[in-house]
Amino acid sequence: MAETPSNKKTTAKSAKKAIPKKATKKKAAQKREKAITSYISDERKEQLSQLGDKLSEATEKGVHVAKDVAERVRQFASDATELTKLKLEIHRLKSAQDQMFYDMGKKLWALYESKTLPEAQTVFIEDFQEMERLRAAISNKEAEAKEIHL
Repeated sequence: MAETPSNKKTTAKSAKKAIPKKATKKKAAQKREKAITSYISDERKEQLSQLGDKLSEATEKGVHVAKDVAERVRQFASDATELTKLKLEIHRLKSAQDQMFYDMGKKLWALYESKTLPEAQTVFIEDFQEMERLRAAISNKEAEAKEIHL
């Protein structure tokens, strides 16, 4: 009997069915593993192990550096907040000082107009004392602000 194309297909199909798919996949996986194992020598394995160790060390250092940077940022923010509070307090004190100068100027002008200028010291004694207190407070706050380094 002569072989026809349909007979050839049947023959190829029946040959393919004779080899189980699992066995073929297992053999292919074994071949890949053997190829990889033979390719990677013991020296290469040691080099890869050392590379892994170095990567681990670098990661640990990176974490340490990140924590250090975070702490520095936190400290900077804290110092900046403190400095801002001091500057606001200095501004408030200087505003009070300016108001005192304004009030004193009005009183001095009134004395000038009433021609009783010699009484200025007794009229301004409390104002002069308050002005000295404000100036001392401003100096103290400015000294505190100079100690904060950003």
